[in-house]
Amino acid sequence: MDSRERVFTALSHKQPDRIPRFNWFAPDVSNKLRDALGLKKDNPRLLDFEFGHDWIVEFVGITSPWVTQIYTPDNLPQDGIFLKDAWSIGYKGYIDKSGGSYPSINFHPLAKSADFSNYTFPTVQKDVDFAPLKKIIHEYKKNYPIVSATPSTVFETSWYLRGFENFLSDLVINQDFAEELMDRVMQVNLEITQKAVELGADIIWLGDDIGMETGMIISPQIWRKYLKPRYAKIINTLKKINKDIFIAYHTDGVIESVISDFVEIGLDVLNSLQANCNDLEAIKQTFGSILSFWGGVDVQHAVPFGKPEEVVGEVKTRIKQLGQDGGFIICASNGIEPSERIIENIFIYYWALEKYGKYPLKN
Repeated sequence: MDSRERVFTALSHKQPDRIPRFNWFAPDVSNKLRDALGLKKDNPRLLDFEFGHDWIVEFVGITSPWVTQIYTPDNLPQDGIFLKDAWSIGYKGYIDKSGGSYPSINFHPLAKSADFSNYTFPTVQKDVDFAPLKKIIHEYKKNYPIVSATPSTVFETSWYLRGFENFLSDLVINQDFAEELMDRVMQVNLEITQKAVELGADIIWLGDDIGMETGMIISPQIWRKYLKPRYAKIINTLKKINKDIFIAYHTDGVIESVISDFVEIGLDVLNSLQANCNDLEAIKQTFGSILSFWGGVDVQHAVPFGKPEEVVGEVKTRIKQLGQDGGFIICASNGIEPSERIIENIFIYYWALEKYGKYPLKN
């Protein structure tokens, strides 16, 4: 099987030759891996091919710097440097104790104004470049599924604009403003994803972090009131354009209480399945015949810090929990970050995938 056939077999809840795989790496890790493998520095996607990843992801739209740097790892934010995106959200670069380079939000353009009189929203025509997506569709679609990712789809961009505490307060005491803000954000991202489908993307990857390790950031009731209908509109609109499009959704944290709602509105693939706070075996048992899973691998303990046997054990556990009968793309539950052991452990991880990730699965 090539990667395209492998992924679509898995997403049809059938068993391909092996479990499809993908990972994304923090820029510092990407740079070290390319050095270790002797890969050219001009194309970070060479890591996808080197590790046998089974789909090609392009981030499309007005995405945050910590997302766009996944495929521009040589353009790291320098410590103390300020930048703004097309939403006018401000970021400051910093380097943490592990050596990782990250941008942190330090300016919310609507923080002091609960109206839009002095704010201009970005537009797809002016602020979104579809050329990179067109390029990877042309180059890779024959053999790979193409994933068009538009993260921070509704909730996150709304609070990035307003400020986290302000926006959570708006959901309770300034509801008309909150609804209009989410609608305007959603409309921009809906237009982006519509164009991606029309251009030929196979999978649209939406996302908003709505979970923490102890529960949801907002209650399930508030999520159902504000976010569920907006995600439903996006999914319904995209599937009217192409009934065969697959819709994936990313969130960290505990989200078990709303998985059935995602199924109800037509979600196909759930990511990231943070293992330390979700019952992955129960999720697979309950939803595995109607929902595919992407992620699951622990990047807080096993992969960055574990001994070799712990890394191998992590791979075997996630395959056992989520891999039966297809419907699983194995992947780290979030970006793989720097640590003293990370390069060694990444190679151990892929060795374990080769050994234990082939169908029929063995314990």
